[in-house]
Amino acid sequence: MRHRATAKLEPADDENDKYDKEKSDVVQDGNGGLRPSSTLSSSSSSIPTIDSDEALMKIAEPYLPWVLLLISLATRFYRLDVPRGVVFDEYHFGRFVNQYNAGTYLFDIHPPLGKLVFYYVGKAFGYDHTQCQYNNIQDQYKPECKFMVMRVTAALFGSATAPLMYAITRNFGGSAWVGVLASVFFIFDNLNLTESRLILVDSQLIFWCAMSLFVAQRWWERLNAHDAATESWLGSFGSPVDDIGAEQERGKKEKDGCPNEVFHEGELIVVPSYMRAKAGRDLQTMMNSTERNLWCLAVGFSTSCALSTKWTTLATPGMIAVESFFAFFFLKRNAAPFPDLVKILAVAASLYYMWFAIHFSLLPYTGDGDAFMRVEFQRTLVNNTNYDPLAPHPGYFTTFLQLNAEMLSANARIDQRHHWESVWWEWPLNLRGILYYSQNVDSGPMSGMTKTVYLLGNPAVIWIVLVFIVSAFLFSFVFLRYREHREMQLRRMFGGIFTSIGYCLWTYMLNLLPYILVNRSAFIYHYMPALMYAEVIAALMVEQLAGPLGTPRAVKFLTLIVLVGFVFWAPWVYCYPLTSEGHARRRLLKRWD
Repeated sequence: MRHRATAKLEPADDENDKYDKEKSDVVQDGNGGLRPSSTLSSSSSSIPTIDSDEALMKIAEPYLPWVLLLISLATRFYRLDVPRGVVFDEYHFGRFVNQYNAGTYLFDIHPPLGKLVFYYVGKAFGYDHTQCQYNNIQDQYKPECKFMVMRVTAALFGSATAPLMYAITRNFGGSAWVGVLASVFFIFDNLNLTESRLILVDSQLIFWCAMSLFVAQRWWERLNAHDAATESWLGSFGSPVDDIGAEQERGKKEKDGCPNEVFHEGELIVVPSYMRAKAGRDLQTMMNSTERNLWCLAVGFSTSCALSTKWTTLATPGMIAVESFFAFFFLKRNAAPFPDLVKILAVAASLYYMWFAIHFSLLPYTGDGDAFMRVEFQRTLVNNTNYDPLAPHPGYFTTFLQLNAEMLSANARIDQRHHWESVWWEWPLNLRGILYYSQNVDSGPMSGMTKTVYLLGNPAVIWIVLVFIVSAFLFSFVFLRYREHREMQLRRMFGGIFTSIGYCLWTYMLNLLPYILVNRSAFIYHYMPALMYAEVIAALMVEQLAGPLGTPRAVKFLTLIVLVGFVFWAPWVYCYPLTSEGHARRRLLKRWD
């Protein structure tokens, strides 16, 4: 039996009009990302003015991610070997890498992926743990110690995040100008910069946060396009396609991308020639099973890597899961298919477990982490006082569960106060930093000066971002209060961009929530996952407040302020010698001691 498509022709046109109208709420930008057309910039885009800024941006736009990457590489690799001594928590992560090399059991409150990356990169490039000691902060590295292998690794992860910040902002509806601004905030914020230059896992953490969000954005974009194309196809023919992949391959051999007939439940659907162009577009836009599985793998992999580095990134995978399951923000027609969500969870959980399996396999000998494990596990560690070669080995899964429970418990037990600790509300205000490294210069023309690495946000970035975060909360309040007001028409003008800002605000707050609820020592670097979203929010708000004509000028002005702040506080990042007066001039606040 053959089904004819002509009976559905009229409804198909109506449905397609509806589809086109809805699709206009989210349009493609020059890089293929999602941009809500209801931003202020979009609503004012009918102004036919093309100035030199706009012309310059059109020329530069394809090259911007590469330019931002190069700038980020320059800031992170400059003087990367300075200081040639153990800097703050390099004391911990350097020791962890040495323990992996020696095979002695270690315990850390964080999952193992970040440490394993350092270990395997070190293995690949000749790192010899016997030549590198991490006994005390400020101890000097031996000339034979290849500590730079791990600093380079951290710097590469930090550098690669800069173009992701640009892409994420564009996908959220920002123009190229504010995409650059978000990346500039990130490159020069000093928190991310300093952490990216040391043997620390935070640059990996932020990279995987950004990558998870970027992949999720593109996945949601494809789901929206697939749902719209499927809806349009059903409007035309009344029946779905049995095997999308097979029909797409058949369609590629035809001029319009659609075969003359497609199968549904063993029957043929005839595609008339006058509908073939539209049907071909719909068919080729749909997601086949192979593409669906690849997206599941990409989302599962990136979110799992984030959680496998530090649990402090939970807000990013958590909000991705919320949006994918409930479609509160960006998914326009349907939530993500439940089978796809199950696949993503399976991929993420399997990878998370795999890193721990590798962790256990590398540590067969007794070490300083033994005491955190049960006696049954200690019996399997060579040279442990409880070691018994005949004892049954606990299964990996049982040990995996016990270790994760102990990590959670150890996190909760961190109640000892620390000189450099700060509380969550101080981080957006940049009230407290951390002295990472300090060394007096005893000889030469700079004798009497002090070289310092002081972890602090670039005040120009942190305080500018804070202003726009407050503005975003006020903007959200006004929008929610008056979104249906007839005369103000806020939903029409700002509905799309409010979705993006609202999503980022929620994730920003969720990143801070654990530190609000739990009374434990915390430090300014715990602000980094929230700061990533704050920088995107600030960039998006600049465009809403400045408008399409004022945005280029606003971006240039703010970039100049950021660069001035960066240059002024650069000695604390790059460990330049300063006199006591030079340090004092940079201590604008009392607790920057």
